[in-house]
Amino acid sequence: QEPFLFNDTLFNNVAFGLCGTSMQDLSKEEKLKMVEEACREAYAEEFISKLPQGYDTLVGESGIKLSGGQRQRIAIARSIIK
Repeated sequence: QEPFLFNDTLFNNVAFGLCGTSMQDLSKEEKLKMVEEACREAYAEEFISKLPQGYDTLVGESGIKLSGGQRQRIAIARSIIK
């Protein structure tokens, strides 16, 4: 099964996991800390750190700019951040 990613940045794709929680209104800086931690736990931080725009990288429609494994890691990070 292919994980769903939004045509948005890596940051926003992971931070979307906070929607509907008490943490959805945190500042961007606070959310970034949570996103980074979730990506570390999902073993996505290494490939993200190698991207020129890091967490601001646009993933394309359905994450087309990422490999299948990378898309799965981002989806895992989104579920971890909750």
